[in-house]
Amino acid sequence: MVVFLKLNGIGWTTPTVDEAVETMLAVAAGELDAGELAAWLRVHTT
Repeated sequence: MVVFLKLNGIGWTTPTVDEAVETMLAVAAGELDAGELAAWLRVHTT
């Protein structure tokens, strides 16, 4: 995902390791939908 963002000229603000792991586990478990992941990405992109 980060590679895709960088290839498309979108800046990335790195979250903490714990936050990134928690978010990706929530996505994998189906606890975070596409809209929620998009909102999380907006917080971490510039």
